[in-house]
Amino acid sequence: MTPRALGGAAAGLALLAFLAYQGRPLDVKEHEATTRRLRQASTLSEALQKDVLRLRQGEIASYDPLDSEIAALREIHRALSSPPRFLGPDAKADLAARVADSAALLQSTSEAVETFKSKNAVLRNSLAYLAAMGPETTGALAGSADGQRLAEELNRLLRDVLSYSLTSREALAPACQSRVDALRGEGQMPGGVSRRDVDLLLDHVVKTLQTKPPLDAAVERILSPAATSKVEGLHRSYEAAHDTAQRRVQRYRAALFGAALLGVSLGGLLVIRRLSRDAAALRRLNDEKNEFLGIAAHDLKNPLSTISGYTSLLLEDEEMDAAERREVHKKVLLASQRMILLIKNLLDVNAIEQGEVKLHVIALDLAALARDVHESFREKAAKKSQPLRLEGDRFLPVRADRDALIHVLDNLVSNAVKYSPSGKPIVVTLSQGPLGGRCAVKDEGPGLSAEDQRKLFGKFARLSARPTGGEHSTGLGLSIVKRMVEAMGGKVWCESALGAGSTFGVDLPEANPAELAATSPEDAPARSSRWASVEE
Repeated sequence: MTPRALGGAAAGLALLAFLAYQGRPLDVKEHEATTRRLRQASTLSEALQKDVLRLRQGEIASYDPLDSEIAALREIHRALSSPPRFLGPDAKADLAARVADSAALLQSTSEAVETFKSKNAVLRNSLAYLAAMGPETTGALAGSADGQRLAEELNRLLRDVLSYSLTSREALAPACQSRVDALRGEGQMPGGVSRRDVDLLLDHVVKTLQTKPPLDAAVERILSPAATSKVEGLHRSYEAAHDTAQRRVQRYRAALFGAALLGVSLGGLLVIRRLSRDAAALRRLNDEKNEFLGIAAHDLKNPLSTISGYTSLLLEDEEMDAAERREVHKKVLLASQRMILLIKNLLDVNAIEQGEVKLHVIALDLAALARDVHESFREKAAKKSQPLRLEGDRFLPVRADRDALIHVLDNLVSNAVKYSPSGKPIVVTLSQGPLGGRCAVKDEGPGLSAEDQRKLFGKFARLSARPTGGEHSTGLGLSIVKRMVEAMGGKVWCESALGAGSTFGVDLPEANPAELAATSPEDAPARSSRWASVEE
């Protein structure tokens, strides 16, 4: 070995020894204490939300659990304000920032709990008074010949106020208020009923109408997914920082031993660099997974809340007529269909990313499939008075998977119908492209900003454009389209300007016409249920 090589090896070993001993030993007790606190924080955060729901539903009457849970969470945040000593500077800064963020959210939740306490007490008091005095007053009115009408009106008002206090039927509030105003305008009460008694009843009705909106808002703040996700994010950040510190010590020591054994400094440095890159890649994957789960849970929460709310309404409102019940059933069905579509799309994305989808690429006529998709969307476009035209080549042989290609075309045409205003035309154009066959879908919708176009094909992309007919979007459609097209050797693209509509296109590899003619029915299977249909 030359002197230069020996010098390099010695310098490398010295560097590795320095790096290895920079990794301070992990304090096991400190790590266990921090982990225990973070687990307690997750458990307390979930318990706080459950106790608020139980109080709201009248299952418990004491606010003591709420107070003790918030106090315990504050104590945990105080204990976490000093990050563990074995963490590096960046990890400490990140953990401190997350603790501060979680503490700020806890303060906001605490304020919402205090609002909930005061408003819930007012609401319960008013409902108790209405339950106690309402039947007595209406009974006295009904007992006289000239009080029947007022008794019926007051009874209907009390029933609707009770329904409003238990459900999210906000439309009842103005109707109830107008009835209160009408009853206040009545003159002397018949049947020996005191005007003062009726006015007291009406005062409590108004209190109920005024108290429920801020009470519901406080409950929403407390039950927000952010309340638990912040704590869970804090826990994940600490675990990642701890694992990184532990791996750092083990990695440097292993690299030092290997370099000393082989006498080669360069190899040791390459090991460290590669392991560092691997660790960074794993952290990125873990962050993406956490974001994926957080957004999925958020998108499932709304339809689940809808189903829960309307189911409670059906159970509690026994006097609901058949038409109202049918309307509630429709809303429950729509919410469940939204959940099914989101879950199917999530499974599709996961299957594609895990390499579990085996595409059956054969020679196909792009024009024929485009005509089928065009025909399937004509009725839907007609409902929004959107002319849907198909133009261009009548025969375009390409290589693609039939199911995947139909799903891609479905998605592009569905988006055009979904985001275009009523009366605006949509044009599907077939032509030769740089790879072979091209299908482009042009609309006159709101168009996309530069920021929207940068995140257009990402998972759960939230764009500024909104459906024009109240349709639902999971934010996964174009992400699935991009992966499918690229898996078939093609390319998906978009041309758009804000306020000038959009054109989405797909370019696919060209197929030999003779190969298309030789394709047997077995090679071209009928459309299956591998992919979540846009119409579903």
